[in-house]
Amino acid sequence: MGTHLLRHTAASRMLGNGASLKDIADVLRHRSINTTMIYAKVDFRRLAAVVSPWPGSRS
Repeated sequence: MGTHLLRHTAASRMLGNGASLKDIADVLRHRSINTTMIYAKVDFRRLAAVVSPWPGSRS
């Protein structure tokens, strides 16, 4: 689990800092962007806990 967590954390941080999936794939040495997408997921549940509602939204 340790290496997967490290790769997920690195991919998520790189994505958050504006790296492209191609850039992340190159760093993680993936041949397929589909593999990179597994590691570069955004955790929307955790994100929703820290974001403010959009101005004018009803939520």
